[in-house]
Amino acid sequence: MVNIYVDEAGTSPAEHESVTVVAAVIIPHNKWREVENFRQKVVSEYIQTDACARFIFHAKDITSGKKTPYTDWSVEKRWQFVKDMLSVIRASEITISIGAALAADDDLTLSRKDRATRRHLTAHDRALYAADAISDRIYPPSEIATVISEDTNKMRQTLRKLHWEMQRQRSSMTRKFGSVRRIVGAIHFAEKKYEPPLQFADAYAFAFRRFFSQHKYAEDLIQAMFTGTNLTDIEHLRDGTKGAIAIGMTDRSSDLYSRFLGNT
Repeated sequence: MVNIYVDEAGTSPAEHESVTVVAAVIIPHNKWREVENFRQKVVSEYIQTDACARFIFHAKDITSGKKTPYTDWSVEKRWQFVKDMLSVIRASEITISIGAALAADDDLTLSRKDRATRRHLTAHDRALYAADAISDRIYPPSEIATVISEDTNKMRQTLRKLHWEMQRQRSSMTRKFGSVRRIVGAIHFAEKKYEPPLQFADAYAFAFRRFFSQHKYAEDLIQAMFTGTNLTDIEHLRDGTKGAIAIGMTDRSSDLYSRFLGNT
């Protein structure tokens, strides 16, 4: 069994949102405990022992420094915390996929809220297709995948419908690329405190949104994940290409899954 943990960034209808990103963290069942132990180890280096068990990682809260205990932290410490979380891709050799949807491609006949929703759904669709494709490529044929998303009331029913259409070959991407091969069943919703790997999805969505938007510290975040990796194709997404990427650090998936680069 493979679990795909999904979170998003840049879904606000605000005018300054240039890109919406959905990150999918792909964790096979035999890696779950290793990944969770990594999260606990990183958290314990920054958070007091009595608070570790109930701590929930939110990259935006940490880097803004507006909430306790981050108000007393230096800028360097706040950003280092995020970078340490992102390094799980190297430490545990997991795979991630990233779906992006650009505001420049919005349908301006829609309301601001509907444009933001459309970007979210598009990025979500792309991230899961890339996750399914890379899972089909690197895991044995018997492995199936299930999707866990952060529980957000406003999008729950919409994402359920999208997930059903994806598996029934009714979405726009299935018409181009065929049905998903590994993802089965309904999409599941959970809070980050009950499904800790969602906290990694939060970190990756945050980092790639900053990277695609060319925000401050973005290069540092990406390098924390992929030290020594050629980022040409990731840059290609930031420069305006629509699509998705799947990236892994194992021998079988170290390449960028470029099938999903381009006008998908």
